[in-house]
Amino acid sequence: MRTELSSTSSEIDSNLSQYAKDIFASYDTVGDNKIYVEQLGEVLRVLDVYPTEADIKKYQSYFDSPEKRITFEEFISCFKDARKNMKPVSMEEIIEGLSHFDKEDNGMINVAELRHILTTLGERLKESDVDKLIEGHADPEGNIYISQFVKEIMETELKM
Repeated sequence: MRTELSSTSSEIDSNLSQYAKDIFASYDTVGDNKIYVEQLGEVLRVLDVYPTEADIKKYQSYFDSPEKRITFEEFISCFKDARKNMKPVSMEEIIEGLSHFDKEDNGMINVAELRHILTTLGERLKESDVDKLIEGHADPEGNIYISQFVKEIMETELKM
């Protein structure tokens, strides 16, 4: 590993450290207490850290190849850096962003348009993840109230 990131797990709160170790271990499919570099992003996201794809590529570049297996200590450096760089987005910012796609200026967005936005722009979601997000939110005409949708999604996320 290059020296850009270095740290020990002792610098992280012990409860979080144990949780991170447990999640990390669940991704060890070989039994050598390591994960593949290509799994970095997925493991970070399971730990409620949501780095951009660019950040994940940056972390992966610290190691020789995506097929390389890394230790928990190597992983934790990336985890700490990703947590430090997290920038929370407010409900208002999300509503404002989606409102730019409100063509009728009625506070609603078409499900097909929302699906397109979420699967093709910025940090792309999988179709199956979008299905879960929009489930039960569309009216009979195939539209979703933006503010209600965002509020419910964010409240659900906070409860988790």
